[in-house]
Amino acid sequence: FFFERECRTPSSECYTIMREDNPLGRADIHFAETGVHATLSVAESLTAEEIQDLVDTMDEVLKIALTEPLTALIPSEDQTDSHTTDDQITH
Repeated sequence: FFFERECRTPSSECYTIMREDNPLGRADIHFAETGVHATLSVAESLTAEEIQDLVDTMDEVLKIALTEPLTALIPSEDQTDSHTTDDQITH
C-alpha cells in the first residue's frame, strides 16, 4: 500500500490509499489535543485480512509521524504544493 496526500491542514490530513495504480480507499486523519482520530473507507473488494494489514500499516505510519512535533508535520508556505514527493507515503 501507499498513501497519496489529498490535503493537509493544521489539524488534519486526507490520503487516497493506493496499491500499484489502483485507488483502494481513503484515510482521513485528525489531530486533536487528546489524541489522533482516523476514518478509513475502503473498497468492498478488500478482504478482512487486507483491511487489517492496511490498519497495521496506518498505525506504523502514524507512529512514525507522531515522533515529530505536530508543527513539524505542517508544511511551510513554500512547501504547500500537493504534488511533491513528500505527499506519498509508502509501506
